[in-house]
Amino acid sequence: MLQLQKITTVYDDCEDRVQLCGELANGETLQLWLTLRLLNRLVAHLCHLLEGQGADDLQTQVRNSFAQQAAAQSHTGQAPVQLRQPKTRFLVHVVDVVQRPDALQLLFKEGSASSVPAVSLNLQHSQLRQWLNILYNQYRLAGWPLGVWPEWAALEPGTTTSPAPVLH
Repeated sequence: MLQLQKITTVYDDCEDRVQLCGELANGETLQLWLTLRLLNRLVAHLCHLLEGQGADDLQTQVRNSFAQQAAAQSHTGQAPVQLRQPKTRFLVHVVDVVQRPDALQLLFKEGSASSVPAVSLNLQHSQLRQWLNILYNQYRLAGWPLGVWPEWAALEPGTTTSPAPVLH
């Protein structure tokens, strides 16, 4: 199994997919492609895991909204992963999510009959929230429907869910 140390998540307009550029501990890079269909299912599942019990409860929504905003504000920009002749590149068909007490492990797989090894990404809960913020921004950049995103994940600091006023 390949273990990612660093990732860069970017929407590719020509492919109409999200590209996950990853770097391994030995400096080798790889390229994974994620479709809207797969991401919608993954985002819904990850948000559900973060919500925990009482997802419809107002207190839970507010707590998640604050946690999401805190994760966004604590995210420090780093240099993006530069793809250097990646040996591993594939369209992801399956993402297994392994829940741990303080983190999640995402296992990206090409498919069940593939000889390509799974690619693993470990994310602490704050890192997961930061990655969800990045994914949300990629959805917006792509012009993809935002219906899969819960209100707490979709809100940015200083925004509201009410429609903007119409000026004449």
